[in-house]
Amino acid sequence: MARGEVDGFIDGLQRPWQQRTCRDLLAITRASSPSLAESLKWGQPHFDGRRAVVKWYCAAGWTNVIFYRGHRLDDGDGLFEPTGNARMRNWRITPEEPVVGRGFDRLLTQAVALDMSGT
Repeated sequence: MARGEVDGFIDGLQRPWQQRTCRDLLAITRASSPSLAESLKWGQPHFDGRRAVVKWYCAAGWTNVIFYRGHRLDDGDGLFEPTGNARMRNWRITPEEPVVGRGFDRLLTQAVALDMSGT
């Protein structure tokens, strides 16, 4: 799918805070991990390298950033929430939370390096 589809998804979000949040996430993703392929799967943004790396899920009151192999990442900034999933980890962003400066770029860099290593 074309790179612009994620931009279109963001433009279609109804809540201004969520548009801002997703634009920040996308800018960080494109700057720190330009090799990731962008697409929409099941109506939500996905970013893939050799395999799936990260996806977003936008709900009414929050946006989840889900790392497929999050259990292997060092979450030194404490962004991840506890989940029942043994492998995936997610960061739930609410309207009050900023994205920039929170450590998303470090998690994403780790996730891409893990994907590229093939381990």
